[in-house]
Amino acid sequence: MKKVWVFRHCPKTTGPSKGGPPILAVTLSPEGEEMARNIATQTLKGQEFVLISTSPSVRTYQTGAIFSTVLGTGFPIINDGLGTPHSAEWEKVLLKMADPTSIDIFYSNPQLAVEEGHRLSMVIKKIAKHLPDGLQSLCVGHGGLMEFTMATVKARIDRTISWRDQLTQIKDLKEGEGVIFQLDANNNFVGLEELRHP
Repeated sequence: MKKVWVFRHCPKTTGPSKGGPPILAVTLSPEGEEMARNIATQTLKGQEFVLISTSPSVRTYQTGAIFSTVLGTGFPIINDGLGTPHSAEWEKVLLKMADPTSIDIFYSNPQLAVEEGHRLSMVIKKIAKHLPDGLQSLCVGHGGLMEFTMATVKARIDRTISWRDQLTQIKDLKEGEGVIFQLDANNNFVGLEELRHP
């Protein structure tokens, strides 16, 4: 079995706002840096990763860099696929809602949510394709996208529950939480494990 660990970035300094920094330039807060170190020394302790990659945003790269430094794996690789190609569209969605949940985002733009869930699941499969069986990779991305991806993967594994119903059963990932996506030797999703704060 192959495993692709995907974490949401740790807490950031500020959210997107009119006149504020662009969404991709928002940085980790001091608390976010401390959380990333704690995750690396506790949750990730003893784990070996063939590759650590992040989306292009500053806060995800900072989170991945702290993981890499603590684990001694070198600098993370930036993978554009872990971000969103619809950043302007996402920024519009995020700016019109205060702290939106994945359900809020879904109702605001259902097609975008479905597309992003499918797209990121394909990125995870592409990462896993290059992993020998039995090895694992670590990625850092964003919330929202991961909840949509979890719904996509769960709907593929259990075809008796629709994508939308899967999404309504998923609790939003908080900053610093993650998911381990499990794939078989043929690169099919076979399970997932949520990594939640206590």
